[in-house]
Amino acid sequence: MMYKYQEQKWIMFVLLFKFVQISKANCKIQIEKVYKSAFCWHQGLVSVPQDLPVDINRLDLRWNNLTTIQNFAFARYTVLEHLYIRDNQLRSLRIYSFCGVMNLQLLALSGNKLDVSVYPYGVFRPIENLKYLDVSRNMENGKTDEVVYSLAFNHLVHLRELHVDLVSKPNLSKSFMGMNSLQKLWFDYCYIYYISNKTFTSLPKNITELRMQNCKSFFTIESDALRHFPSLNALDFSGSHIHLHQALRSLYPLQNYRMKEINFHHITYSSITRYDYDVILSKEMMKYIATICIQTLDISYNNIVAIKEMSLIMFQHPECFINVILSANRFGIEQMEIEFLDFFYKMTNLKLFDFSYLPLEFKNPVFPNILYGSPQNNIEERIPAIKKIKTLFLPKQLKTLRLTHFMANMNIDEIRAVNCSLTAIDLSYFQSKVFPKFIFEKNHYIIELDLSGISALNTKSKFPQLNALLALRMRQTELCRLIDTDTNIFSWAPRMNKLDISSNFIWYLKENSLGDLSNLYFLNLSNNILQYFPTSLTKLENILTLDLSFNRLIALNEHTRGWIDSQQIKNNYFKVYLTGNSFICSCETKEFLTWLFSTKAELDNEGNYSCRLSDGKTNFTINVYNDFHNHFANCENQIWLKIGVASMTSLSIAVACVTLMYNFRWRMIFFFHKSFRKRAEEVLKINFVYDVYVSYSDDSTTFVKKVLQPIIEHKWGLTMCCEDRDFLVGESNADVRATSIHQSRYIIFLVTPAFIGREWSSFEIERAKYEKISNELQKIIVITKDISFRHIPSEFRTIWKDIYLIDWPIEIDGQETAWKKLRLWFL
Repeated sequence: MMYKYQEQKWIMFVLLFKFVQISKANCKIQIEKVYKSAFCWHQGLVSVPQDLPVDINRLDLRWNNLTTIQNFAFARYTVLEHLYIRDNQLRSLRIYSFCGVMNLQLLALSGNKLDVSVYPYGVFRPIENLKYLDVSRNMENGKTDEVVYSLAFNHLVHLRELHVDLVSKPNLSKSFMGMNSLQKLWFDYCYIYYISNKTFTSLPKNITELRMQNCKSFFTIESDALRHFPSLNALDFSGSHIHLHQALRSLYPLQNYRMKEINFHHITYSSITRYDYDVILSKEMMKYIATICIQTLDISYNNIVAIKEMSLIMFQHPECFINVILSANRFGIEQMEIEFLDFFYKMTNLKLFDFSYLPLEFKNPVFPNILYGSPQNNIEERIPAIKKIKTLFLPKQLKTLRLTHFMANMNIDEIRAVNCSLTAIDLSYFQSKVFPKFIFEKNHYIIELDLSGISALNTKSKFPQLNALLALRMRQTELCRLIDTDTNIFSWAPRMNKLDISSNFIWYLKENSLGDLSNLYFLNLSNNILQYFPTSLTKLENILTLDLSFNRLIALNEHTRGWIDSQQIKNNYFKVYLTGNSFICSCETKEFLTWLFSTKAELDNEGNYSCRLSDGKTNFTINVYNDFHNHFANCENQIWLKIGVASMTSLSIAVACVTLMYNFRWRMIFFFHKSFRKRAEEVLKINFVYDVYVSYSDDSTTFVKKVLQPIIEHKWGLTMCCEDRDFLVGESNADVRATSIHQSRYIIFLVTPAFIGREWSSFEIERAKYEKISNELQKIIVITKDISFRHIPSEFRTIWKDIYLIDWPIEIDGQETAWKKLRLWFL
């Protein structure tokens, strides 16, 4: 009988083959060992190509224009095993479309327009050995009437995984009968709005995984609907509009099961009106799931706001948990801290615990008090003290601890691990009044640690020696406040090979700022405010990747370029990221420009960066390099020409000023000095925006506005930079202060009693030191007012010889002398 069927099939093949439309395509043929693939993407094909090698094992026809599959279209490809026809325009199949490919193991037809009710009976009979079938994402609407599935899956007796759409009113009827090997069932493009206890009656009993993801319309599911899956060990409703209350109730038939996975991620939406959006877990809701032995549980992003009756920890089998994900909810554990920590330790096989994105409590909030007219910094005194839990013990099998974006008051002093398997800790953007100290007893193998978003002052000395740590991330940690004075910041992780300290307002690195990190091969310093390449980096002998993007580098000097080239020669690989810097294309940087396109080291964006030309315009380095002669032909004569022009102009101005010197001597002196200085700065490529930057505290605001500004700006004609007037809203405080000081000729520190405790005083003093050492800042002037000399900040000691000091007098006569001093110092 079988022989007769095969004979009839091949006779029909001979008769119908001539009707198959022949289509040629420019397909990519790829061979890996004995496996041959043909990739025919984006070819505009309207039929199956017939000019490909007959021995291909994989045919990929994605992103074409096929509307139907003709009979025997694949008959010449007898050894075909994997066939992809995703994202075409298929609307129909023929009964013999897949004849001749009896070895086919995978068929993917997703992303087309095939209706589940119009498949020709027997279309899958020739490929009964198929193990994977994807006919999902074909039903662009769920239809409102009952739809009888005519897919005739019953021929696919060896199929193990099936992806199919679920319409609004499905009648699965007999389509799934005989599929005794089916284990994984995925419903995609899910439109169903009611699942009764009988909906899945005809499905095979051997299904172990059921996934109904992203059902965008709310649907009701009866409590006993899952009883038709006696072998189920994985249930996934993630992204579906079902609500956590209903999903937990649907677990009634699965009581006392052993489940590999229950995924209820983000199934509670505010648009569901039948249930409250704010979820409060109770014993009644958790009574079914509590009996199940679960390896992976995900109930994240469900707006769980409270836990009643300790229902979260009423699971009967805590030892079964391997992965627990509770993130992006809004509940705390204050009322069951001891019990929760005890339950946490009982999860002896736990490998991943994720309790992140918890916006429960702000750190040190400030509240307005309209009755008494003064802000209340906190309300800790008004509430009873919460009992303090000293130590959290980690389960021995835990591998990943994730508490990122945790915002709550955690009453734990220590997190202790004894012989723990922990390898990764993510505490990024962790906010609590107390940052716990980590203690690891006996063996520990922490490989990855993320402390981003936490002040480095809070995490300092909180970790023991981590000799196994390989990757450390400290983005946005205010590291600039430590890196200048502390050379042991990273001494607790001596074998680290990947370090990310980006976005930390680092403007320079000392020779020993990073300590001894001889194993480091990846360093990320992006999004800082470096103006020069730190020479300390050249001591990192094993560095292979260096990210300096989005800093303020104007060029790389000869020594730095030589070091990069030597690293490339030594390791045969070196990559530098330089995008987003403030490069200058001028005579002084032409060697750097040439190096960008001659170095063997790998540069991001192939060395093509934005740069500023001498005339102030912006161009790209590739354009300047290609037109090198025109841009730099006059470099040798340019400096002398500028000096000559500046000298002639200065002499003319000096002669003109002599005639007015007597009557307007001070004003003319300032004018002469300002003009000469401007010309000289043009020659030296110095661009000052302000004449003087004023550093002051809140108690000096009136003095600056009423006394300093009228004289210095209105009378003397100089420009001042004052934070209350010149700082733009929204910019980084550290960034704008550093930039303004760099763009000022002089700086005045107005030292008053409030200046000592001001947050930004030390930063501005250190920045002034740096600019003075760099020969950018011409004078540092200190004006003391209502304060004795012994209270002047100690940071001035190292540059005392460079400071011009005025003790502002109270008497009018003394003030006249002070003004004369200040006026002379501006010359």
